[in-house]
Amino acid sequence: MCPLNKKNLAATAADSPTAKTATAKTATGHSSPMTAETAKTATGHSSPTTTSTKTTPTTTIAKKATYNPRVGDNVLGKQPQGWFLAQVTEISSGKYHLYFPEDCHEDDVDSRKLRPVAHGCTYPTRGEMLDQEFYFDGDKDMSPGRWKVRQISGHAEYKCVRVSGGASTETNIDNFAVGYVIRQWMEEQQSQHERGTVQTRQKRKRR
Repeated sequence: MCPLNKKNLAATAADSPTAKTATAKTATGHSSPMTAETAKTATGHSSPTTTSTKTTPTTTIAKKATYNPRVGDNVLGKQPQGWFLAQVTEISSGKYHLYFPEDCHEDDVDSRKLRPVAHGCTYPTRGEMLDQEFYFDGDKDMSPGRWKVRQISGHAEYKCVRVSGGASTETNIDNFAVGYVIRQWMEEQQSQHERGTVQTRQKRKRR
């Protein structure tokens, strides 16, 4: 309903400005249309001359941009516990297959459960780890040693080659979990950075 007040809705035909046209004689003998004030004096009634129509403002809601990452990108993936760093390993039928390197589990989600990582995130993508070396701390059937990432194998593993360590009877090619490899590599990078910072400080003290 148009936002008229109750008084306007209850106006009689006599009160309506369109019911009849009233004119007032001027000093020259000519008639001119009544003003609202003149009409009130002549008839004893106040007739509104205009009707104010309240305009409801239109609110435009901006459409949220859809985030569409590519295979190999790092993203934030929604899980029941919250948002976690993940890697896009495949896109099929509108679904994104994610690999979560922190605990090495996988999940399929739609774009509503994806967010871009924070600007300046230093966590490497799975592709950036190709040809990088890491230290394997050994297992019951394999000696510790250094390995190099050669290629991505499926959604969750790297195919790697041994660089050093190990017996001659042990294999020189093996697969390692992507999450494990990145974690080992990042820990080594952090350790080297800390050692470098300490050495730089020691050199400055000698000067």
